Amino acid sequence: MTTPDKAAPDPALGTALQSIDGMEIAQLGATMGSIPSPTGREQAMGDFLCQWLAEQGFQPERHEVTNGRCNVVARLKGTGGGKSLIFNSHMDTILYGDEDIWLVPREEYHYNHGWVEGDKAFGEGVVNDKGPMAAFMLGTRALRDSGVKLRGDVIMTMVIGEIGMAPIDEFQGGRYWGKGIGAQHLIDHGLSGDYCINAETTSFGIAWADCGAAYYKVTLDGGRRLYTPYIRRPYTAQEQPNAIMRMAHFISAVEEWALEYEKSHTSSYEGGQIIPKVNIGAVRGGVPFKPASTVGVCSAYVDIRIPPGDGPEEGQRELEKLLDSLGFPGTVECYMFRKGHIGENIGPFREVLEKAHDHVIGGKPGFCTPPVSSMWRDINIFNGAGIPSITYGPGSGPSEISYLAIDELQRAAQAYAATAYYACV
Repeated sequence: MTTPDKAAPDPALGTALQSIDGMEIAQLGATMGSIPSPTGREQAMGDFLCQWLAEQGFQPERHEVTNGRCNVVARLKGTGGGKSLIFNSHMDTILYGDEDIWLVPREEYHYNHGWVEGDKAFGEGVVNDKGPMAAFMLGTRALRDSGVKLRGDVIMTMVIGEIGMAPIDEFQGGRYWGKGIGAQHLIDHGLSGDYCINAETTSFGIAWADCGAAYYKVTLDGGRRLYTPYIRRPYTAQEQPNAIMRMAHFISAVEEWALEYEKSHTSSYEGGQIIPKVNIGAVRGGVPFKPASTVGVCSAYVDIRIPPGDGPEEGQRELEKLLDSLGFPGTVECYMFRKGHIGENIGPFREVLEKAHDHVIGGKPGFCTPPVSSMWRDINIFNGAGIPSITYGPGSGPSEISYLAIDELQRAAQAYAATAYYACV
């Protein structure tokens, strides 16, 4: 196992960093990675966190966001008068709910399981985001057990609903809330701090910006029902009676426009480049057990990443323009929007994090690659609330099955603990 490269300014901090065990982090991350917690169904994970934190001598708080979905918060109290630091990670994972058979052809083991093998911790949930979560949990425990005296509080927040979902059509209610809903609930109910580390994988780079996101439902309603034997090809796009076939033309138009949107909205900030992108994530039309009829109505569900600070209006206009250019009657509905942010007043916190990184890893952390600054992460919620926030954590290994190196998990926990020391002492 690795040890920090430089002498600690406080012997107790040195003791804390030396005591952090990478294998313990990996095993905790793997245990949590084996607790299924797809977005909307995080309760078992919340229950585990409350139990683990209580067993470790913390006093966990359970904050119910909606039925069966709770955030978990725990604090290492300082003596008073210092800066406070929030560690944030999300407990929800990208798969595997019942409906996800439409995203991957079959359930794959690594989506709902974590395991340790050799010098790696495997599992999609371990990487996103329970490994970084385990790192700050054990880093915070090490600070407490070492006797480090902090004036400010260290606040651990483990939230639901970071991954992108939103209610639409018959999929209604709190089960479908996502895209920062857990972190926003914390802010709306009084959680505050001076700084925040959004603990996710960054290969030890730093980012303090992310795109916003908007979801749109585009419905083509100009088709009509025909029985298969009465179809008379060829049809022009505008004559096509089948709305599914019209949607194929619309999808092609979106693909062409998406590349231009990406190029025209690319921007830079001090921490790197932001490249907003577009995706069509679902198409609905027709009745599966009635394929002998053409379809009068078809809908596409479009994710457009929005440059920080902008609203959803441009995406709405552009999709409507595409419909008009094709001559298709239809509607565009924005059914979810979250604003993106570039963190303000980052300088003091960046200095703290760079000092901790140098202490543990050496040198200054680099900047993240464009996808990290072009996605949605909970950093947007904290920066939007005026809490200077940076995303920082270990790197995910290049593999068909996601993993985190145990050595990197240990270094992440040490860097998190050192950041808490320099921020809160």
